[in-house]
Amino acid sequence: VIEFVASLPGGLKICNGETKHLLKRAALRYFPEEMIRRPKEGFLMPITAWILGHLRPWVRETLSPERLRLHGLFDSAQVQRLLDRLSEPGADYLAVNRVLVLAIFQEWYELYLA
Repeated sequence: VIEFVASLPGGLKICNGETKHLLKRAALRYFPEEMIRRPKEGFLMPITAWILGHLRPWVRETLSPERLRLHGLFDSAQVQRLLDRLSEPGADYLAVNRVLVLAIFQEWYELYLA
């Protein structure tokens, strides 16, 4: 299917500035037009729920002072304060994203540089 669609001329895939033209025409057989023609919507991942929920033990372990000492790039006391802020009511999105970025960096570092 992918090879077939890739071989189609661009005019079938984009028509008058409408992307996914052929896909939308085919979908009209199965779905209401308002569903097909609606504006694009973003998708937000529930990062806060994950970090505060089932990923919390992984985050704490990944950002432990022992593991942060492997590279010495981050002040482990500051990282621990940031982690502690997550336990406060109304942990903000910025703090959650910082924690996620730090944890991903730590995993990357250990996988490729340690």
